[in-house]
Amino acid sequence: MACEPTIYEFSVIHVRPGHLHDFLSVLAKGKELYEKHGAKTLGMWLGEAGITGSVITLKEFPSISARMKMRYTMLQEPESQAYFKATGPFISMARSFICKKPPTCEFKAINPKAPVVIHKIVPKKFKFFAGHHHRTVIENMSKKVSADIIHHIVSLFPIMYDEFCFFSIFQIGENKVDEAYASWVSAMRDTKNWANMSITQNIYTDQLNILCSPIDFSKIPK
Repeated sequence: MACEPTIYEFSVIHVRPGHLHDFLSVLAKGKELYEKHGAKTLGMWLGEAGITGSVITLKEFPSISARMKMRYTMLQEPESQAYFKATGPFISMARSFICKKPPTCEFKAINPKAPVVIHKIVPKKFKFFAGHHHRTVIENMSKKVSADIIHHIVSLFPIMYDEFCFFSIFQIGENKVDEAYASWVSAMRDTKNWANMSITQNIYTDQLNILCSPIDFSKIPK
């Protein structure tokens, strides 16, 4: 069976101290430019915990060749050049991951008004086994925690990188952050979960755990 050509670009942009407002005030223009050239914006978030002062974005492209062509076109376009020049001084570091979605993983709709939690998971054992175990963990969580509190959106794995990892995105219900984290703390304290937690820690490392709030451009002062 042929591989689905769709790719996803997961980006973490670290903004220089004191320049977050400056960067957010021009970010909407970047969203407009990328979408004009064929990208689909799936999410734009502000790191609240785990990584603060950073912007996390998720975009979808029809294929990796379409993304390459788009970037080449944008680099030649005066409007895009002006955008890159304007944002450059505000960014201390940016890293993008070109990702694929496992064929068995459903990509659920993202609520643009609700926060998300993003995990970066690095397997300690071979990737198929770690991926299978992670799916089991998600399935068990969905049985114990109501979907209106927190639910799994998608897991993506980067391609063409030395380090194998995958990113899991969970949506928290609107105004449910406190309830979601109370459920997580309760699960961590429940001794019935400790055996499975120990197994999980032996299989992969949860390297990054970011709580993100959605960016509402209408509320950013000009």
